[in-house]
Amino acid sequence: MAAEDPTTQKRIFRLATKAFRSGFSYLAVESIKTTRAEAGEPAFSIKTAHWKRNYPNFTLYVGPDPDALDASPVACAYLPGIFRSSKIGLGDVNNAPETVHWETMKSKSVGRRDYEWSMPLAFGKHQDMQWKRSRKHAIDGKEPGKGRSWILVNLGDSDTIYAIFRMQGGIDHCATVQINRDQGPEFDYMILITGMLL
Repeated sequence: MAAEDPTTQKRIFRLATKAFRSGFSYLAVESIKTTRAEAGEPAFSIKTAHWKRNYPNFTLYVGPDPDALDASPVACAYLPGIFRSSKIGLGDVNNAPETVHWETMKSKSVGRRDYEWSMPLAFGKHQDMQWKRSRKHAIDGKEPGKGRSWILVNLGDSDTIYAIFRMQGGIDHCATVQINRDQGPEFDYMILITGMLL
């Protein structure tokens, strides 16, 4: 049997609110049927700040506790303003803000049916990405057309679907994201943080 292409190994994360605390958690799960108890500790945590001036609305941390002494953020995002654009940052906005790489996520469509952003690559290059609403695609194990889903593709080319983000509308289970390709941890960080803005 041929080995699985490491660039196409899928990962599924479940977005949930934190009990008795503000913020969210991304739990790594085997499938959509995995229970919260089976998932164990969150793989990522998100701190929210909606009333702090000049502070990101969402800050992504690796691990279950963003308040741990060794916790450092890996990405952040500001909610969109009146011009339908958001700031997204890759890096440690708390301890090394001067090293954060900033990009813009914006919608050019009526009804905000898509959002464009760029993934920074090596040697100053970028990969232009686009979140698009879709009723034809679904998380593995779910039926297309049910629920509000977004697919992540290259801008101008929908052949390769890098990720699917499906809204759930619940408290304990707000959304599910399936990352279809492995392009390194920073790519995952950008998918997870931009998903918070959909």
